Amino acid sequence: SPCSSSPMPHNQAPSSVLLVSGASAGVLAAIATNPLDVLRTRMQASSTSIANLGQRQLCATLRQMHRSGLRQGYLRGLFPNLVATGVSRATYLTLYSRCKGVLRDHLKTSYHLTNGLAAALTTLSLVVAVNPLYVIRVRVQLEPSAIDLFGCFRVARQINQVDGPRGFFRGTLSGLCSKLTESILFFVFYEFLKTKTNTNTHSATRGIEVFGLAMLSRLCTSLVDYPPLVIQTRLVELDPHTHRHPTNGILLTARSLWREAGLRAFYYGGHQQSAGGTVCRNGRPVCRELECHWINVAH
Repeated sequence: SPCSSSPMPHNQAPSSVLLVSGASAGVLAAIATNPLDVLRTRMQASSTSIANLGQRQLCATLRQMHRSGLRQGYLRGLFPNLVATGVSRATYLTLYSRCKGVLRDHLKTSYHLTNGLAAALTTLSLVVAVNPLYVIRVRVQLEPSAIDLFGCFRVARQINQVDGPRGFFRGTLSGLCSKLTESILFFVFYEFLKTKTNTNTHSATRGIEVFGLAMLSRLCTSLVDYPPLVIQTRLVELDPHTHRHPTNGILLTARSLWREAGLRAFYYGGHQQSAGGTVCRNGRPVCRELECHWINVAH
């Protein structure tokens, strides 16, 4: 087990520690990276909505966000982002640990395969659960008019009016592909590097090394898991003039992106994703190492 040289049974791990450490990392990371998230989402938007004003140019996007002010620009969509990130991070730590324990006890598979399967099962359930919040967040961030906290509920009503309940699950398959790729590659690569570098103790001097391994793992996986996020944003966005979706279907959206700018189109806003993802995702393994340390100390 990555938690200790003499692993404890997974059913002895206190769920409260898992929930608190995951939720804390998720909420703090969401607050810190929300401006980058708004910037990334707007740079991913299609040329039929916001991007026709030069949104894909970083400086132009930042100027427009600055003119909108702190709340309307940089913190737009923070409420659904906080809820989705806090819930997913808190439950991810718990579900991942439990799934890994069950798979290890019932399936006699390799250590790395067990980590990958546990990450895949956990991600599958969480992506479906929080996708409605993701749809609301993207639509709020792309909303051309001013919006407040209650505007999130207005956007939710609009989604239901235009697409019905299925509108809250637009882009789920694309998001699932991205999250599955990220979760499997990130944790397998992270656990592999940690084993090879013998980063398996929990002293304070190991914090920087853990963060460095997580950063390297995240940067590598972002090359693969980012294009589906661009497709997901295109599927979710709504043209403010026609009140219709610019594209429908993953393949049609992918072809539209390719015709637009080739391979580069699949990495619109990629720099912001790398910066934000490094902070947000790296909080997960660091908090999990702290959680494992608390468990070992308590016992």
